[in-house]
Amino acid sequence: IGGRLETPVVHGFCKGKSVDTAASRIVEAFRAGRKRSKRAPVALIQLDVQNAFPSVKHSHILATLARYGVPRYLIDIAASYLKGQSVAATYGVPQGSALGPFLFLLSTLPLIDAFVGMEEKG
Repeated sequence: IGGRLETPVVHGFCKGKSVDTAASRIVEAFRAGRKRSKRAPVALIQLDVQNAFPSVKHSHILATLARYGVPRYLIDIAASYLKGQSVAATYGVPQGSALGPFLFLLSTLPLIDAFVGMEEKG
């Protein structure tokens, strides 16, 4: 799964990526679209989720892990991590941890896959 998050469309929470790499990617995609057709429209889709970490359902994270073939024992560890907080919650990714950004990005994988599929179709 970690490798799947190393996609050119994801820049948040990714080592070696920044606003600059995101801007460069936008310019690249625009030029590639124009190269395919000077008259075809080029669209930009950006995602900025307000209250992103507290908004993700735990059940969605765990289901996404299963969907992408993560072994059951790792899903159980993730479930324990999510539910092992001092405040019981069914929404939210614990912040201030190394695993939190990964779990948030994981929850966006189905959407990322859809965007990449759209881009590949041109």
